[in-house]
Amino acid sequence: MKKTLFFISFILLLIPAETIAQTGEQWYEEGVKFLQGDGYNQDDVRAYICFEKSAAKNCGKGMMAMGYMYTFGKGLADKDYVQAAQWYDKAIRQKEYNAYVNYAYLYYTGGNGLKKDLNTAIELFRQGAYYKQSKAYQWLGFLYQNGYGVRQDLAEAKEWYQKGAAAGDEVCKQRLKELGVVPNNKTTENTKEGWADIRWMSELTSKQSRFRVKAGVTSPTQITNVRVLVNGQESRGIKTVADDGNDLMVDREVTLARGVNTIRVEVTNAKSTFYIERKVTYDTNPSSTASTAKTKERRVALVVGNGNYEDSNMKLKNPVNDAADVTAKLVKLGFVVVRSLNQTKKGMEDAIRLFSQKAKGSDVALFYYAGHGLQCQGSNYMVPVDAKLPSEEYVPYNCTNADLVLDVMEKSGCKMKIVILDACRNNPFSRSWHRGASGGGLAVMNAPKGTFIAYSTAPGDVAMDGGTGQRNSPYTSALLQTFDKKGLSITDFFQEVLERVATTTNEKQNPWTSNSFRGKFVFNPE
Repeated sequence: MKKTLFFISFILLLIPAETIAQTGEQWYEEGVKFLQGDGYNQDDVRAYICFEKSAAKNCGKGMMAMGYMYTFGKGLADKDYVQAAQWYDKAIRQKEYNAYVNYAYLYYTGGNGLKKDLNTAIELFRQGAYYKQSKAYQWLGFLYQNGYGVRQDLAEAKEWYQKGAAAGDEVCKQRLKELGVVPNNKTTENTKEGWADIRWMSELTSKQSRFRVKAGVTSPTQITNVRVLVNGQESRGIKTVADDGNDLMVDREVTLARGVNTIRVEVTNAKSTFYIERKVTYDTNPSSTASTAKTKERRVALVVGNGNYEDSNMKLKNPVNDAADVTAKLVKLGFVVVRSLNQTKKGMEDAIRLFSQKAKGSDVALFYYAGHGLQCQGSNYMVPVDAKLPSEEYVPYNCTNADLVLDVMEKSGCKMKIVILDACRNNPFSRSWHRGASGGGLAVMNAPKGTFIAYSTAPGDVAMDGGTGQRNSPYTSALLQTFDKKGLSITDFFQEVLERVATTTNEKQNPWTSNSFRGKFVFNPE
């Protein structure tokens, strides 16, 4: 019996964590362990994957964690405050109210795609305070103490710190002492008497000019008036209906202008007038929408850029820019993109596994890599940022074989497979390796059925990273320009890329392709 139990326990240890975790809460807890290195090796990419699965199961904690990943650029997420704001907003709708403070922080600092807006930040901090979040008390006290976005008011600051201290917050207690106030530890009601709470319940982006504003309102006193304003103009005919969990629901269809719209919901009760304000974007790029609408293909992509190598002799200045710009173009062309920047070997291979899951059943799967690449014994390898290669024999163990990408794409069952390698920018190890080491550049890869492989330069040659002042490599620069041309077949597309690169490099670099795809494919339809 003991042997049987031991065997079962041993087998469970061999099962990957993701096959055991089932619920959104479990996925979230698994992600936290990877993020903090608690029981596992610290791994931001695995953490991202777990949080994404948690969020997909409507777990508010997972959604808030996704916001955190985009706030600080961790795992497969680049710093993107717009994406982070959307995740925090979704978390709040799942009643994960501590997301209010993180949400407010984005508007307080601004940048990374989101305009700084202290009014919105303060309103979000107030919402957090309504739900008794101690960090919201800290922030509101700090803002009133220093007059940031509000009038300087030490009495108001002390009031917020006092509420935090009563809730046991040590930071608030310390700030009260600095202001010469003895913290009152007596438990008090942590919300302002008579406040109305307004919860935004709509998306933050729209593909159409007609947009439905929904907000849930809870008020301790009778609501006497409700208004919805779009860019300062009041929208008439507000519909309010009863809703579970709210005293009433604001439900109003409004018309958006192209670009960013400011929508404000105001509620008046016996105490005062309260409001919530959100920035809602109506897509300003009709060509992007049109090109996506004209293709019913399901397109997915993995974009990898490695430039910040641990070995200072290997650092490249353009791959991260290249990956970011290619991602932006592919999104406009209808691709769902997984982007992975400056990854270790494990991080790259985790991203490839995630890509393989998203590629299942797709019409088009595309892989793009920018960074160091080299060949070893006839195989091509992408070099992760943590690679240590004292000799060629270490390559298969410390680098990612490009055949892995071909293999997962083949197993995904997708119809059209595209691999773009802007690699072989040089072999930084060639001088220290023995003379019998493999040649420079990449080797020719056999394109499996239904695959189009594009190399930034001819087999065995070395590609350029880009000169001083240039954001992109010559090859990626040509790709980005050619993506904008409509109606090009895939063969004509890469022929034009070749011509552009050959011209800009004075024939020093000549791209190469290998093709086994039979059919028609156009990146940018007419």
